[in-house]
Amino acid sequence: MAEAEEDLARKLLQAFELLNSNSEVYRLVPEVRMNLVYALPGARSVEEVAGFPGRITFDGEGLAFVKPPRLGASRHVARAVLTAMKYDGSMRSALNLRYDEGLIRRAQEAGFKVSSYDRSKEPEEVRTVEGRSTSWGVEEAIRSAGCVPDLIYHLGCVGKEPMILLLGRDPIDVVEKLFKLIERGRRGGARRARR
Repeated sequence: MAEAEEDLARKLLQAFELLNSNSEVYRLVPEVRMNLVYALPGARSVEEVAGFPGRITFDGEGLAFVKPPRLGASRHVARAVLTAMKYDGSMRSALNLRYDEGLIRRAQEAGFKVSSYDRSKEPEEVRTVEGRSTSWGVEEAIRSAGCVPDLIYHLGCVGKEPMILLLGRDPIDVVEKLFKLIERGRRGGARRARR
């Protein structure tokens, strides 16, 4: 394994351990499972983006993965990062999450850049080609925001689960953003309980 790939894998594993240290994250694992990815600087293909083969799941006790991270292990989340990198080369990492309105609201309240796209408006030539949907959607969200957002979401469509994508400079940055949103939810819940 090349040094650059080892560095990506090491940082992804560190971020996974951090992610797994929070007892609330499992609630955000989508039905399609989650992946956390990290691209090489200047990456242009999914083979230059490291992720978890078989994705990350909840095994009843905590988050779990089948095999350690490696290049080319993700397609959908990797394509999202590659699209973001065309507009901002520093945004090299992403995590997909189950759709959660509260998370989106807290991101907006925290001053995160938030954008979305409508999968029902996806052109036929995009829908019929495997792998084009993610890139198209992320591009739509970036155009709408005028920059690469911290959080992108869509409400799904027939056969497609609604999803949130959290983006950042590296996997630790992404996990820290998620923890900030989870903490805001805890504080908000505590305030409501005191009323």
